[in-house]
Amino acid sequence: MGLPVNTQGRGHKYEEVVAVVLTRYVEEEEEEEEEEEEEEEEEEEEEEDEDEDEDEEEEEEEEEEEEEEEEEEDEEEEEEEEEEEEEEEEEEEEEEEDEEEEEYEEEEDEEEG
Repeated sequence: MGLPVNTQGRGHKYEEVVAVVLTRYVEEEEEEEEEEEEEEEEEEEEEEDEDEDEDEEEEEEEEEEEEEEEEEEDEEEEEEEEEEEEEEEEEEEEEEEDEEEEEYEEEEDEEEG
C-alpha cells in the first residue's frame, strides 16, 4: 500500500500520524469485536440459563403431576379396600342372619314335631 509521502521534509510526521490513526482504528475495531463477542457470550449464557430454568420448571411440573397421580392411585386403592371390607362385613352379617334363620326354623320344627 503506497501512502503518499510529503517530500518537503514533513513526510516522516505524516507517516507517523497515519500509523497512529491506523493503530487507533485497528484498536477500536478490536475493542468493538471484543464487546460484540462478550455480548454474544452473555446472550448465550442468558439463553442457557433460561433453558435450564425452563427444564427445571418442566421437571418440577412432571414431579408434581406424578405425585398427584400417585396420591389419586393411593386414594383409589384405599376406597377399594374400604369397599371390600364393607362387602365382607355385609357378607358376614348375611351369613349370621342366615344361620339365625336356620336355627329359628330348626327350633320351630322341633316345637311342631
